[in-house]
Amino acid sequence: TQMKRYWEQTPSIRTTFPNVADFIRERRVYTDEDRTRNFNWEDKIYSNGNFTNTEVGVRHGTDKTKFYMGVGWFKENGALYDNGFDRKNIRFNIDHAISSKLHARINVSSIIDRTTRRNGLPELYMIQPFMYPYDNAGNMLDSLPVRQSSNYGPAYTTWTQNFLAETGYDNTRLTKVQNHLASISLRYNILPFLSVQTSNSL
Repeated sequence: TQMKRYWEQTPSIRTTFPNVADFIRERRVYTDEDRTRNFNWEDKIYSNGNFTNTEVGVRHGTDKTKFYMGVGWFKENGALYDNGFDRKNIRFNIDHAISSKLHARINVSSIIDRTTRRNGLPELYMIQPFMYPYDNAGNMLDSLPVRQSSNYGPAYTTWTQNFLAETGYDNTRLTKVQNHLASISLRYNILPFLSVQTSNSL
């Protein structure tokens, strides 16, 4: 193992720990009791995400006037716990021939986004399977001990929040974004191969 190679290559470590098994037991970040635990954090953090995407459009017109209207709704329930995305949009276009030379076009569109992100969601790679969210009596812990070691030095303990203890609270970040755009353009055909156009939008 890597710890064994480190012990073999470091004389000062061999002096302190003549037996490699003692060195590994002392400097590892888990205990013998931890080896009996295997909590499935992935099952708690992730779920079967799904999404729906619905789009409806209507197109119609005459020789002089053509129009299009479409609406859409995209909804995603993310695989990550309590994360989601919702987008609604509408679009309206109309083209009208005012005369044989003058044409007008109007475009209107709106997009409304709603994003939900769970605060305090841990990165899965930072959680070890032996980090158990309950105490010996079966009570949910508010925080979890995290044993760490720098370059196989003496192990030390820090603490991190227990994600599962917060699932009963509305600890989400909600972001709403709206984009609205309208434009109008006029085109005048000077010659069959030459035209001028002006556009304005807001």
